[in-house]
Parts: sequence; structure tokens; C-alpha cells
Amino acid sequence: MKNKIKSNPQDIYAWCCDYEDYRGEGRLARCFVEYVIKKKKINFYIKTPYYFSRIDKNNINNFKIKNKKKINLSLAGKYASPLVGILWLWKNFFLSRKIAYINFNPLWNIFVFICSPPGTIFGPITGSIYDGNVRNISQFIRAFLFPFLFKISLYFLKIRKNKLLFSTSLLKKVIPKYFFNNCIFDFQIIYYNSILKKNSSIKKNIDLIYYNRDHHQKQNVTTLKILKFLSNQNEFKKIVIGNNLLLKNYYNSEIVEHKKLLFLLSKSKYTFFSPENHLSMFLLEALSADVKIFIDNKNKEILKYFEKSNFIFLDFTNEKKLLKKILFYLNVNFKMRKTKLKKNILNNINNKINHYLDEF
Repeated sequence: MKNKIKSNPQDIYAWCCDYEDYRGEGRLARCFVEYVIKKKKINFYIKTPYYFSRIDKNNINNFKIKNKKKINLSLAGKYASPLVGILWLWKNFFLSRKIAYINFNPLWNIFVFICSPPGTIFGPITGSIYDGNVRNISQFIRAFLFPFLFKISLYFLKIRKNKLLFSTSLLKKVIPKYFFNNCIFDFQIIYYNSILKKNSSIKKNIDLIYYNRDHHQKQNVTTLKILKFLSNQNEFKKIVIGNNLLLKNYYNSEIVEHKKLLFLLSKSKYTFFSPENHLSMFLLEALSADVKIFIDNKNKEILKYFEKSNFIFLDFTNEKKLLKKILFYLNVNFKMRKTKLKKNILNNINNKINHYLDEF
């Protein structure tokens, strides 16, 4: 890096496995870094597998994408980069610098929480509890091995005496009572609030938008059946972002930068809820753009955060009835409504995160 600005002792040297704005992990990292900079008035030196850059209040929104666009990282990107990152953090630890490990830190990744240097600040921790059927080795690992790894990670995090920041509240059930007061949940609400102000009212001419990810956790069988059925409905304009969906009459936009994604959502009317994460990036982005969400009745826990107006709760167990309902909504005149956070949700989370930031 050619920038010769001297670092301040309060500046943070942070490893990010991903800092690109077209993937959820990258957007989460960016939101976290921007939030800390604004709150603490400090600078970050961001190291990724591809580049090293200084980020401060003057260039916080001008950080350019520098990596080749791929929605799914390679095996090396997923599993080798955390190792490289921890070694880089140890180097900076011995240089007496403040250090942080920002993303790719799901609670099952005991390696990160055991091997990171003392004093490491961890960004939002991710993960979920698997409660589905066990039909393959991946589901077996999630159902039986991950809970054991969660306990190991929490044990070492307790030794570190860190306050923990979680991206959602999906892992609340695995947090021991003695450690619960050290945990802050639902950082994703901060992300939602950060993008809410950036959208303007645009005429909606895309009937359906769908985020497709070739990942076993990101695909819902019932939703895919509905999309296949709708492929024969030529009267609707349908767009797919992410991995290509090989169905006729769908326009595949593939990987798009964040600014373009928000623009496409602002022109879209409907999308589907992704059940693996009730506060997923795509859901929050859709809500911020006043997109209406088709969602299963069993996922009404989302209402603890938001007012009901843009959620359309349906019975996903009855496919024939479900298809009729969705066709009905696609055919009626779309009425714009704003989705609002429930009272005090944002203030409560902000206040809790301020305690987390005391460690910086």
C-alpha cells in the first residue's frame, strides 16, 4: 500500500475473508466497519486475500470492488483464507496493534475462536440451528456435530471474556445462561437501517424477483416448484439474480453490485422469503425497497421486528392453493406500502451494541 499516513494506536487492523459488496458476507463486513468508524471515529486497515486498504470516514463509501465476481467462493477462499488471516493477525498482534477478525466466523468454526490472538475483536458471528430431516452427511454434520462445536467455541470465547455480536438471533438457544448477558443479537437490523435511507420511489415494473444461490441451505423445494410453474406465465416479468436459474421466461441478471441490486429491487413487486435465515441480507434489502414478500405461515416470528404490511403469509404445505394465491397477487394492482421496524427495536439494538463497542 502506497498510502504513508501514520496509523493511530486506536486504529484497527482487520482481516476480512470477503469485503466485496455483491456477496452477503462482504456486505455484512462493510456495514460493520462503517458502523464502527462512525461510532468510534477510528480508522480500519482492511486486509483480504486480494488486497490491503485503509478505510476511514473520508473513503467509507468509495471502496471499489477489486475481486473477480463469483457468488460462491472457492474451497481455498472458504477454508484457507481464515488460516491466512489468523497468521496475519498474529503478525500485527506482535506489532502491538489493535486487531479484528471481521467475517467468516460462524459459531461452529472453533479454529477461528481458539487460534486468533489474545484481544482479537470479532465481527458479527453467524450461524443457525438445524432442525430439519437428516438424509445426507451434510445434514448429519449440521444436526449433530455443529451443536458440539458451538459449545467448544463458546467455551473459548468465555475464556477470552469478549462481548459477542451476532448477526441474527438464530443461535440464542445455544447460548448458556451464564454467558447470555455478554451477547448482542441482530446486528442485521443495523444493516437494514443503513440501506433504508438510500432508496427512492421508482415505478415498479418487475413482477417477481428471486435470489438464486446454488447452496443446499439457500434453496427451498416448494419455492422452486412455484418458480417452475410460473415459467409458463409469459405475462409476468420475472428476474433472477445470483446463480442462473435454468427456466424459460426468466431473465438471469447474474451477479450484480449492491447499488444495482437495490435499484432492481426498487422496481420489483414480489419475492420469496428464504427460511434458512429470517433476517437474510436479501430479505432486508427487499423490505427496504418496498417489495412484498411471499412467506410461509410458520415464519411469523419475523413480525417481532417489522410491521406486517409487506408480508404475505401463505400456507406452503398446500401447493395447489399456494399457486392460486400467488397468481392472484401477481394479477392484482400492486399497492405500494412501507415496511417499518417496530417501535424501539432499532434503539434497543443500538444501545446494546454501544456496550459491545466499549471493548474497542
